[in-house]
Amino acid sequence: MLLDYVDSGFTSCRITGKAKAKFADCSSRGLQTVPMDLPDDIVKLDLRRNSIVTISAKAFIRYRILQVLILDENRIAYLEETTFTGLTKLNQLSMLENNLDLNASYHFNVFSPLVSLKILNIERNINKTNGGKVFYPFFGELHNLSVLAVDLSIYPVFKNSGLNKLTKLNTLKFDYCYLDKMTNKTFSDMPATVVNITFTGCIIHSVAEANFLRPFPFF
Repeated sequence: MLLDYVDSGFTSCRITGKAKAKFADCSSRGLQTVPMDLPDDIVKLDLRRNSIVTISAKAFIRYRILQVLILDENRIAYLEETTFTGLTKLNQLSMLENNLDLNASYHFNVFSPLVSLKILNIERNINKTNGGKVFYPFFGELHNLSVLAVDLSIYPVFKNSGLNKLTKLNTLKFDYCYLDKMTNKTFSDMPATVVNITFTGCIIHSVAEANFLRPFPFF
C-alpha cells in the first residue's frame, strides 16, 4: 500500500492507496476550510470532526473522481448552489451533526451536480426547539438515490422536496425524530418505492391515523 502525507495548510492529511483509489483522511485536523491541494485522484475524503463553518464555491471541483465524502461533526451552516460542482461520481455523502437548518441551509439546486449519489445522510442537524413547519430541501435531481437519512421535525412538509420523483429511493431513516402526529398526510409526497423505514426516538403525542403509511404499498 502506498502511504504519503500531504500538507493541507494548517496541518496534514493522511493519504493511503494507489492511483485512482486513494483515501484522504483529514479528520480531526482542526481544519476551517476544505483542503484544495490534495491529490486529484482521491476517491474518498474524510473531513469529519473539524471546524468547517462555510464551504467555498466549487470547493471540491479538483476531486472529480471522488466517490465518498464525509463532512460529519463540523459546524457547516449553509450550502450554496455550487458547493458540490464537479462531483458527478460521488455516490455517498454524509453531513450528520452540523448546523444545517432544513428550512434555510440548502440552496434549491445544491444537490443537482450529484447525479450518481446513492446514499445521503444529513441526520442530527435539526434544532429541537423549532416547533413550526419545516420545509424540506429539494432532492428531486438525485435520481439514483436509494438511501436517505434525515431528521423528522414536529411538522414536516415534503410537498416541494421532489422526493416523489425518486424512483430508486427504497430506504428512509429518521433520526432526531420529533414528529408530533402520524397523520395520513405526513408522507403523502413520498415515492411508493420505499420498502424500509426506520424511526429513532420518536415521541408521538397521538394515535397514528389508519392510513399513515398508505403511500408505501409494501407496508
